[in-house]
Amino acid sequence: MTSNVMHKGLSSRLLSPRIFGNLPIKNFSVGLGGRYFFDDFLNFGQHISDQDTQQYSSYIDTGVTLKQSAADASGAVVVAGNDADNDEGSMTTGGNLGGLVAIDATGSGRIAFECRIKKASVADNACAFFIGLGEEGLAAGNTLVDNTGEIADKDMIGFRVKHDGGEEIDFAWNKAGGSIQEHANIHTMVADTYVKLGFLYDPINHSNDKQIKLFVDGVEESVYVTQTQLEAATFPDDEELALLLATKVGAAAESTLTLDWWALAVEE
Repeated sequence: MTSNVMHKGLSSRLLSPRIFGNLPIKNFSVGLGGRYFFDDFLNFGQHISDQDTQQYSSYIDTGVTLKQSAADASGAVVVAGNDADNDEGSMTTGGNLGGLVAIDATGSGRIAFECRIKKASVADNACAFFIGLGEEGLAAGNTLVDNTGEIADKDMIGFRVKHDGGEEIDFAWNKAGGSIQEHANIHTMVADTYVKLGFLYDPINHSNDKQIKLFVDGVEESVYVTQTQLEAATFPDDEELALLLATKVGAAAESTLTLDWWALAVEE
């Protein structure tokens, strides 16, 4: 696995400098001052049933596959074979048992997440997804709810598309037992076109009204997660979270999704 922060061209393929540019990710990658995870899926083992393979645990319905793209030499994982209504496929880190990070609403360490993702279709009921951070055990059935594509009542924070707005990306978060909070429709997806989605929590340098900044293709959005929202009962404060991709189709027709890469940096 390799990683570089691209300082020219905010919509370049790899990490966005507005998110990762001030983080010492080379130090983090060897355990100095933090931790860093990056996967561009250059050598992804195929998942054709529920498996623990390489770095990931997966859950997939019969016929659904998570495989390395045959059309992308730079590496990508494709969710395919989802041709029955409510077919789903998901994968997570930590062996489906543990997390990589906990977001402390009163902490001082920075946390950065970003991914590059696309869908073959942005029609309603084509392919709902969630990508970001979720509690352990979410490589499982019904992580996304049948018929709506809504995330189940679990600890999570990240980006999602539901069935009733196949092109609309929301940023959402939830504390299990609470109610899902969101910034709705922060970006409109285009069919078969990659988009980079990321967020940066910087409790020292960000103002209270902009504690978590959201980014699309490396550009800062105009909505934020505030300190008040971080401290509310609906935020997964100090909960162990793992990287999570979850998908579900809303009709009996295959609708593929491709994840080019994802990255997480955590300052200690």
